[in-house]
Amino acid sequence: MGADMAQDWPLAPEQATALTRLLHRVTAPPDDPAMPDRVATVEALAGVICARPWRRTAVDADTAADMARKLRDAIQAERPVEFAVPFGGYKGWRQDSFPHPDWAELFWTDYLRGFAARIAALHAPGVVISFSYTGGVLDWVNNLPKGAQQTYIAGFERLLAARSTPRLQMRCEDHAREYGGRDALLALLADRLHSAPPVTEADLRSAARNLRPMGLADGPADVAATAEAARRCAVMMSLEARRAFNKFGPRIQLTHIRGASLSLHLGSCRTAVAQPWVSTGYLRWSGERRDWLEALATAGGGAGRALLRVPVRHALQGVSPALDAIALDLSGCGT
Repeated sequence: MGADMAQDWPLAPEQATALTRLLHRVTAPPDDPAMPDRVATVEALAGVICARPWRRTAVDADTAADMARKLRDAIQAERPVEFAVPFGGYKGWRQDSFPHPDWAELFWTDYLRGFAARIAALHAPGVVISFSYTGGVLDWVNNLPKGAQQTYIAGFERLLAARSTPRLQMRCEDHAREYGGRDALLALLADRLHSAPPVTEADLRSAARNLRPMGLADGPADVAATAEAARRCAVMMSLEARRAFNKFGPRIQLTHIRGASLSLHLGSCRTAVAQPWVSTGYLRWSGERRDWLEALATAGGGAGRALLRVPVRHALQGVSPALDAIALDLSGCGT
């Protein structure tokens, strides 16, 4: 990022310097973790995987046993430790950056790199993180415009490629391929709607947030449309290939949801646990730390207060048009 742009920011010198430093950290080509000089034990790997600040809630006995088995297999087979991150595979339509990934995804992948780098420093074969989603059906589930998901995934895959290194790989996995592609999967999901169990109140709340109403993009969805979207989402989420990939293969599942079975509950950046794909990333100034903190906003693309948007230049400029400027929250300047 050029110093000339930093001079144009309406920030105090300390804030401008800190912003330059953070932008370089999260956008510069990453280094591969150092190669370890010995074989790690299951206990050592489990210790760094379950460490704070990444882990947000306690690990239950079943998850701990599942993790230990998968780590033992990876050590014995001399293959990478693998993680699966089930996610929506789209940008929430309420976000200003829709349909493109934004700073939320960048902060998230940087956070996961920090988590995985400590594992790769102990395990020579490294780490693979797979972001798993179901492609091609979100116009049917959430009424997203056709092509919106493809636009998002193309940008997200560019981001993952830019943030991967030989021993710390991040990649996408589309479950639709297991079912023969979009048309075959849509036929299967429509057939399963007839025998789907009743949706829960949580399902309805989620559908109300994610469903793009017919007509006006920002209007309310009606009750019947919300219930139908909830049912469609439920049958998509119950796909066997999805659960097999995320939980029952060699991968340890990572989740943003508290209490999910056979899953490790992680944050999405230093200050948030929200789902990045339905959030917008911004930076919050901490007067106590004298530094910027990564943050996520989930409502309407803003953080609930006035944000200052400043133009930036960096190594990931071509990944997404939403990365050409960043929003700053200066409300903590006096604390």
